[in-house]
Amino acid sequence: MAVVMSSRQAFRGSDTAVTDDEMTTVKLAGSDWLLPVFYFVYGVELVIGKYVSSFAVDHWQYSATTATNVATLFWAGLMVGRFLTGVTTRWQSNRRLILTHIILTAIATGMMFLPVEALLPFAGFGLGLGLSAIYPLMMMVPYARYNDQKAKRVVSWNLAFCQAGMVVLPLVTGWTYQAVGAMSLPIIILILVGAMLGLGSVILRQH
Repeated sequence: MAVVMSSRQAFRGSDTAVTDDEMTTVKLAGSDWLLPVFYFVYGVELVIGKYVSSFAVDHWQYSATTATNVATLFWAGLMVGRFLTGVTTRWQSNRRLILTHIILTAIATGMMFLPVEALLPFAGFGLGLGLSAIYPLMMMVPYARYNDQKAKRVVSWNLAFCQAGMVVLPLVTGWTYQAVGAMSLPIIILILVGAMLGLGSVILRQH
C-alpha cells in the first residue's frame, strides 16, 4: 500500500481525461447502481471456492483429497473459461456471452441438487466455467453505455461492491452452513445465481 500510494503521482499525468474534481461531480442514477449490486452478488465465486469442498465432504462423504479436487476443478473451470472467453468474443456479442454463462452457472448449480454423487466434480467445473466470463465482460458494459467519465465512476463502484461481496457473502454462507447444514450451500448458490440472472437481464436490456 505504501508503494502504491507513493507512486500515484507518477501515473496522474498519463490520465488527463478526468480530474479528481470532475470525478466527484459525477452523479449516478438509481438504475446505475444495478451494476455494482450485480458485482456484490458476484461474490458467489468466492463462496463456491471456499465451501464446495466442505459440501463434498459433509454431504457426499468424499475423502478430503477428492473434495479438494472438486474445488480445484472449480478454479480450473474459471481459468479455462476465461481463456475461451478471449477467443469467443471475436464471434459472439458480450450480451449473449454473459447471459449464456449465467445460464450455464444456473445449470451447474442445479446439478448440485441431483442425488448423483459423481456429478459434483462436473458441477464444480461447470460453475467455474459459467462464472468465468461474467466478471470481465460485465466490466465492459459501462463503457458501452456511458461517457468515459461516468463509466469510470461506475467501474470503481463495481470493484468496491465486488470486494464487499467477497467479504460479506462467504461470512453469511458460513454462518448459514453451520446452522442449517450442508444442503444450504446449493440453495445459497442458487439464490445468488438467480439474482445475477435477474440483474443481468435487466442491465443488458437497458443497454
